[in-house]
Amino acid sequence: MPDTRQFKFGRQAATYPIGYRGIERYVASLPEPPMTFDPTNGFDGFHILGNGPDPSLTVHGGAPVGDCAWVATVNIELIDSVETDQAFTIPSSDEVVTDYLRYNHGKDVGANLSQLLAYWHTVGLPWAGKLPAYASLSLDWDTFWAGTYAFGTGYLGITVTETMMSQTQSQEAWDLTGLSTDRNVLGGHAVVGFSKESNDVGVVATWGMRQRFTRRWFEACVEEDNVALTAAQIAAKGNG
Repeated sequence: MPDTRQFKFGRQAATYPIGYRGIERYVASLPEPPMTFDPTNGFDGFHILGNGPDPSLTVHGGAPVGDCAWVATVNIELIDSVETDQAFTIPSSDEVVTDYLRYNHGKDVGANLSQLLAYWHTVGLPWAGKLPAYASLSLDWDTFWAGTYAFGTGYLGITVTETMMSQTQSQEAWDLTGLSTDRNVLGGHAVVGFSKESNDVGVVATWGMRQRFTRRWFEACVEEDNVALTAAQIAAKGNG
């Protein structure tokens, strides 16, 4: 069982800067996704990369940090590489945490997703280079799946509740229970949606694992949805 007590959060409040427009400004309509899909064919080689208990981490005294937004960029590139059969080398935990702390001037303060996307696009990340393009999506279940199917992943900003941590500990899907723990928010987090199991259940990559979630959880806890066009997708000439 994962030790959820040591998992870290790190997503700052969402902002939508001038010029950061939704995908509907560029695409007339997204392809209709199938009822189920998984671009990774069950791949389960995700890494925690310093966002929780990580024996491989040596920088920051080996203590976990709130680098979830950085880990999510690695998972986006990893999932796209699996889908498109393009080469990708997973960075070490030390590499990811070092870049996270450099970006934040040595402070463990998390990140704003739209600002990090702009940085990834204009400056680039050590393991991915510059991101060719990105956009936001409206927070709608069907739009989320259409965007995820078309672009391979959804870069999600979410709130984490006490209920979710218990469900992760028990290896259950994130869902609402009707208990007061549903409203006890512990922090903000960044995850990557990529697989649809049914019309009501999907999968995100987070904390080094595949985590299932329900539609009603999505509608209650997701605050940001973005899509990224990666170099792997461009190199594959649309085959992804």
